[in-house]
Amino acid sequence: MSTCTSSSCGVGIAELDMFTKNHDMVDVWRVQHPGLAVFTWHRPDGTDASRLDRVYSPPALSPSDCEVVACPVSDHDAVTVSFQPPESWPAGRGFWKMNTDILTEAEYCRQFQASP
Repeated sequence: MSTCTSSSCGVGIAELDMFTKNHDMVDVWRVQHPGLAVFTWHRPDGTDASRLDRVYSPPALSPSDCEVVACPVSDHDAVTVSFQPPESWPAGRGFWKMNTDILTEAEYCRQFQASP
């Protein structure tokens, strides 16, 4: 059984790999189940299958309990995962800008002035 019948699969996989590496993300299922072949979509006649449905996450979110479960209302299986975010998340440089136009809105100013 093939996992990809399209001639563009290799290109898509290469781009997805580059994207996840550039954004420090991991394929949660693959990290937790290395080498296990499980598919989330199957052709009805059984001639093709693929793990189309995936969850990517930064390792800092401590993903756990990633499972593929049957979904009776779809032709795809569902992927479930739990996350445990860290106690504190490091803030990046960021850029904060206040939309000063809101200060000219009468309703906003009225609500702001009425708040304790």
